[in-house]
Amino acid sequence: MTVKDQLTTLSSYLLRPGKRKFIKTAYSLKNKYGLEIAGPSTIFGLRGAFPVYLFCTSVDDVNYEDGKIWEKKDRGSDYAFYRDKKGKRIVADGDDLVSINDNTYDFVLSSHSLEHMANPLKALKEWRRVLKPQGTLVLILPDKRFTFDAKRPYTSFEHLLEDYRQNRQENDETHLGEILETFPDNNINPTKEAYASILKDNFKYRCAHHHVFNENLLKEALVFAGFDIGYQTTYPPFHLITVATAKK
Repeated sequence: MTVKDQLTTLSSYLLRPGKRKFIKTAYSLKNKYGLEIAGPSTIFGLRGAFPVYLFCTSVDDVNYEDGKIWEKKDRGSDYAFYRDKKGKRIVADGDDLVSINDNTYDFVLSSHSLEHMANPLKALKEWRRVLKPQGTLVLILPDKRFTFDAKRPYTSFEHLLEDYRQNRQENDETHLGEILETFPDNNINPTKEAYASILKDNFKYRCAHHHVFNENLLKEALVFAGFDIGYQTTYPPFHLITVATAKK
């Protein structure tokens, strides 16, 4: 970390009290080795709420393939997440980390990725498996009240459990109709028409929000997957933030 980065982070800590808890969490991951699901994410960068990239030693990244709708080109085998820091790039679905051994990582980061997975409990159990005991999970999801999911009902834990028992795969289309029925007609980016076109090939683009989360649902899901809840909060403009610890 450069002196400039240190000063930027210290200034953020002093001037923005709402970020202090997050910066402390990021600092607790100093010199540690982590995994990110579908990164990189600006929220973990220098001016983000959780500047984990500054403090950690390295982060590997899991993405299911190159060429997703939010990426314009292949990134290669290295995951360049911050300045000269690099980790490994692992091609896999976020709920199927078979190439990664148990108890590998000190922390797992996930920002706005779990809602795109058809089987969230399976994913969370995989993230717990690759975490060391007492490892840290930083999980960030959209707060539906401020997104195009605003009119959708919150998903129940029983629904997630049924998806897990049925071993739902990423080609599942159960929620696509509901997504479009409740999508706001006045949404500008994307428009309803553009989003409908993307959803026709969701297995390729993975843009669907299969499930809609609140803090209570996240608690139930994380406890099921083997985590203890550290803290939960919201952060503008539309983030639900949960920090949890892998049980021993």
